[in-house]
Amino acid sequence: MGRVVSGLLQSNPSYSLACGVDICGDKALSLEQAMAVDADVILDFSHHSAVPDILDFALKRKLPLLIATTGHTEEEYALIEKGAAHIPIWLCANFSPAMGWLSQTVKDAAAQFPLADVEILEAHRKGKADAPGGTAKVLSHIISSAGKKSPAIHSMRLGHTVGTHSIIFDTGEEQIIVTHIVHRREAFAKGALEAAKILLSKPIGLYTDFLLKERI
Repeated sequence: MGRVVSGLLQSNPSYSLACGVDICGDKALSLEQAMAVDADVILDFSHHSAVPDILDFALKRKLPLLIATTGHTEEEYALIEKGAAHIPIWLCANFSPAMGWLSQTVKDAAAQFPLADVEILEAHRKGKADAPGGTAKVLSHIISSAGKKSPAIHSMRLGHTVGTHSIIFDTGEEQIIVTHIVHRREAFAKGALEAAKILLSKPIGLYTDFLLKERI
């Protein structure tokens, strides 16, 4: 994802890539070296375990932070919430442009069919560490917030699957299936860049909603 985001930044005159930080990259800077680089916002597509160091960097620089990683521990969530008292932070499992529409559609369906059985089927690439993934968990939360019990999540890890989520509503008389399929990782990157621009204008706080309507 870092390479995808970097490629989009360098090919779009509306953006400017200040620097890249990657502990595995030969040409990337360290966080200590990046401290001297002028920047407006941080995009984190690394790993949830990097949260303490990235938060420390963002807080020292007073920079808005967009976190696009999943699988955070309770301790890491606590650090994020604490950090959001000082800078704007947008934590989201899936920044693809269609996720806002999907989340609203799922919310509406859960309210419209309160007695329906609901289950979630998600698929990602083989080797993805967390199962179920962050997007499925958020969709489950949206459904349970509508007054329904949390739906079962069925996870598949298949080949090079980028990301597929199907939400199934079954009333016994009819069935609705809402499916979102990401074909290329550029969808996540494009959505994250648009989100970063929005985050620049937001006040201090923790944002967690796909549509940036919720602030904790």
